[in-house]
This record gives sequence, C-alpha cells and structure tokens, in this order.
Amino acid sequence: MFILVTIIISLAILAAIYQYSQRQQAIMQRQYDVLVQLRELLHLTHQHRRITHLSLLHAEDHTSEIERLQQEISVHSNHLISTVHLDNKPMYRIFQTKLAEVMSNWPNYSLSRNQIIHGKTLRHGMFLIDEVVLG
Repeated sequence: MFILVTIIISLAILAAIYQYSQRQQAIMQRQYDVLVQLRELLHLTHQHRRITHLSLLHAEDHTSEIERLQQEISVHSNHLISTVHLDNKPMYRIFQTKLAEVMSNWPNYSLSRNQIIHGKTLRHGMFLIDEVVLG
C-alpha cells in the first residue's frame, strides 16, 4: 500500500513538472517569435529610412519600393500585435502608431527630420527588443 501511494505521488509530481515545462516552452517560443518579428520590423524600417533618404536627397522616384516596404511594415506590425501577450499590447500599439506616422508623413519631412524620426522609431523598436529579452 505504501509503495502504491509513493508511486502515485511520484507520478503526480512528474506530471506537474511536465506541465510546467510545457508552459515555459510555450512562453519562450512566443518571446522568440516576438523577437524575430521585431527584428524584421527594425530591418524593414531601416530600409524605409534608407530609401526615403535617397528619395528626399536626390528627388528620385522610389514610390513602388517605398509602398512595398510600407505594406510589409504594416503586415508585420499587425502580426506582431496579434502575437504579443495581452498585457504588452499597448507598448506595441504605440510602436505601430509611430511606424504609421513615419510612413505617412515622411514626404513632408526635411532630410534631417526624416533621419531623426526614423531614428527615434528604430530606438523604440530596440527598446521593445530589450524589454522582451529582460522580461
């Protein structure tokens, strides 16, 4: 009888440890997905800054390339919002708003203002990456 109770308790403990590890693995996978998406958004934003800089500097027409990048940024931003935990969504919505502002207002900016606004947005994205890594 004592052996049976010990085995049942041991199996219950093993099941609890297994459930905990599965939950932790799911949390880690979500954090990894958020990091990958943030990294991709930063890369796309950097490309947007580069192309808009060239467009403003040389008055060249890169409209199709800029529109493609803006579309990708919007898709990745929406996917990021759907991936993050409910508690963190406001931070990512602010980031999404900043991205939308940059994408819509860049033709009105001077060359230096364009660099400054893109830089602030990129730093905000890096801050979010830092929050995910530390949190």
